[in-house]
Amino acid sequence: MKRFRFSLQTVHDLREERRDVAEAELARAAAELRQARKQLEAVKRARAIAEENYFVQLAPGALDPRDMEFRVAYLRALDARERDALVRIVQIERRHEEQRRATAEAARDAEATSSLRDRQRARHNEEAARVAQNALDEMATLAAARLLVSES
Repeated sequence: MKRFRFSLQTVHDLREERRDVAEAELARAAAELRQARKQLEAVKRARAIAEENYFVQLAPGALDPRDMEFRVAYLRALDARERDALVRIVQIERRHEEQRRATAEAARDAEATSSLRDRQRARHNEEAARVAQNALDEMATLAAARLLVSES
């Protein structure tokens, strides 16, 4: 019997390629999200240090109006950076979730054609086994018939 050939192999290969690309994109989105969270933490740390320094400067007799003005401006800038980082994280989380869904869908599609290929291969193997068994049965019948003819 001829060897097994899956008629949808090209479709299956495309689906596996899409799955691989989607998984790579998901990994990139996860890395981008981790990086954005690290940046947010860095801004929070910088703001905490700046606030601590600001309150130290508020001690009696240590007030320099220009220095205080710069520190307040720096704290406002850090607040703006933190808000921007939070907005960016929300956007990245949204993209990450969309990519996760796309990856799951691509994996389901690849799994569907894979299971179809497995079922077709099993049917092919069963058919090959049946054909081989029929051939063996035919040979045994012919051998038995020859034996009967030669005995008569």
